[in-house]
Amino acid sequence: AKLLDNFYSKVVPELAVVLLLVTLYFFFRKRVRLVVRISRLFYLDKKELVMSPRARLPLLAAAAGVVLLLAAPWGRRTIRMNAVLEPAVSMKVEAPEDGVIREVLAREGDALRAGQPLFRIESPGVTADFASLSARRTAAAGETGRSLRTGDAGDVYRAERKEGAAAAGLALDAARTARLAVPSPMDGRLLTSRTEDLVGRWVTAGTVFATVGDTRQMMAAFPVSERLLTDLVVGAPVSVQLRARPFQILRGTIISIAPASQPAPSAAPSALRPSETPGRFVAVARFENPDGSLKPGLEGIAKIKGPRTSLLGAGFRILSRWVRAIFW
Repeated sequence: AKLLDNFYSKVVPELAVVLLLVTLYFFFRKRVRLVVRISRLFYLDKKELVMSPRARLPLLAAAAGVVLLLAAPWGRRTIRMNAVLEPAVSMKVEAPEDGVIREVLAREGDALRAGQPLFRIESPGVTADFASLSARRTAAAGETGRSLRTGDAGDVYRAERKEGAAAAGLALDAARTARLAVPSPMDGRLLTSRTEDLVGRWVTAGTVFATVGDTRQMMAAFPVSERLLTDLVVGAPVSVQLRARPFQILRGTIISIAPASQPAPSAAPSALRPSETPGRFVAVARFENPDGSLKPGLEGIAKIKGPRTSLLGAGFRILSRWVRAIFW
């Protein structure tokens, strides 16, 4: 049945259910006829009992039980997906200048405060600029002294301008030197592993070599098919069974659903129609992690609970959706 369903879903998705039922009837028609014949004989044998006055009350009770079973919203529609935990907020640490990482001041998992130094970089460019500006300032100071002794006001003005420009350059270079002690951009924890291996590594300006994140709250993103979007609402409960902790169930809620879909991933150009390759709406779930026991990158199986619905309502929705797809 699974093979036939996959085949019909690819060839004629709108009529897949009907064709599957017809095919199954063709294969098992003898058994179906046998069941129908036995049911008919059973009804004829018990017809008088069913029609008798003493059977009305039990039949009404049974009918009420069936209606209650079908109409009451007993359960929720469950969406199962893979989950990967990520920090709620994270920021990248970039190299401010070209240089060599000489010292690592934090390790993976360390608690950090905003502005706390993480790495120290040695930059030949900054060192050379500092030496050049220092020499220019010394020369300008000497020129200023000579101009003052000669009493030439024009020479004094020009020398003082050069000395001031060199001093401003040194102040700017001092700020660049201070940035070589790369600070944490936020409160959180260092998420990059094996930071000690970065010692001696040459980095260019703008190179990302570490990540800092706030792990007090963890997030997981779920790309949900547009066909399941009606079963997903903000505030829906989410439970995750982590592979690393199978006996611990992590509980959270859906906090946002993307307003636009993302195209479904495809390794090669596909000739399928758009209805067969639906887009994905990313839903984000949040999980509290006050003690920091949850680590970024933990994986598990998530169950997203949709609104409560009855069996009758679920069946009617599936049937109406299929009918609209056929006659649109």
